[in-house]
Amino acid sequence: MSDNALQRIGVELLGVLHSLTKVVTLYDTNNDNVSRQLEMLFGILDRAKEEELAALQLQVLPQEVFINQGLLHLDKGMYDKAVELSKLLIQFQMNDITFGANLARGDVEVFVTDLATSIRGNKNVLRPGAYGSLGLGLAEGSAIASLRFEPDRLSLWLMCSFLEMVQ
Repeated sequence: MSDNALQRIGVELLGVLHSLTKVVTLYDTNNDNVSRQLEMLFGILDRAKEEELAALQLQVLPQEVFINQGLLHLDKGMYDKAVELSKLLIQFQMNDITFGANLARGDVEVFVTDLATSIRGNKNVLRPGAYGSLGLGLAEGSAIASLRFEPDRLSLWLMCSFLEMVQ
């Protein structure tokens, strides 16, 4: 699989997950808007299988996103969505989502129902391990690449590094 294909799939997956969290906040899981987002998600997963990817692992950290352990390159708009999604997911103790090769549609639907309940009730009802090949975890970390859209923080980090070097 080419890196470009993985990047494209990763950006699409991130966008659909962001949209999905928005629509389940407003609509019940049997609503057409939610169904449309689920169909888009399954379309992405099908394309990943066509590209011979057995699984997709998306890690949405506070300032950067990884797809299958590689940094996902984002434009400013998608970066903002990633930051917003990260805040939401971390609130529920998960920001590392693995879509396994044998993922069943029903498992994803149960996950989306639990996610909607968590978001609406502002209480975590997600059950890691209860969604078949859909794995949930909590990833931590940060890197300097995450500061590319925050030049003020990058400047501070750089100056602090220089001061540490000369001391």
